Amino acid sequence: MRKLIHIPLAHTYEELCAFEKMIGKKPIRYPEREDEIERYLKNVEIELNKTKIHRIYVDTLFQDTEEERRNHINYYLKKGSKTHQLINNFMQKGGILEKTEDKILVFEGLSWANEYIKGNLSFGLVTDLRKDNLKDRDGFIGKRIDETLKDGECGALFIGGEHKPSFSKDIIVEKMILPDILLKNPYQRNS
Repeated sequence: MRKLIHIPLAHTYEELCAFEKMIGKKPIRYPEREDEIERYLKNVEIELNKTKIHRIYVDTLFQDTEEERRNHINYYLKKGSKTHQLINNFMQKGGILEKTEDKILVFEGLSWANEYIKGNLSFGLVTDLRKDNLKDRDGFIGKRIDETLKDGECGALFIGGEHKPSFSKDIIVEKMILPDILLKNPYQRNS
């Protein structure tokens, strides 16, 4: 039996600021959102501590070597990422950080978003391209997990809410639920 705990990502203000150059927008700080993220990540930690986490998967983690993957995590640790601190804690307990995505597909999706921000592509076209890109990325993620998660192991998948990967039927998936406040767009003012 293989088990996977699916953890939807909830980015803190500091994490979103680290993505600002990539996304082209500065997030809006909502104290109530930050408080809810703290509670959510504490609940994730409690849940993950109930079992041994053998393998850790993170969306956009495409680096081929263990050292490069650790450097990726350390980059976000230095930016104050609470999610990456949690990931690091489970790495310290022996969890293996696995390559999760295909580099070309990740950069393809980012390039379309950047072209939209620059005004070179329409929103509708970017939406269609991103939908196809996410489908391809999700296929890759599901395949990577199937290839690396061994019988008797438990993995933790930290992944954005837009992703909908499919998994082998012999993998039992437990999905954690994001609180409603964390589903709101952190780049838009609350109405």
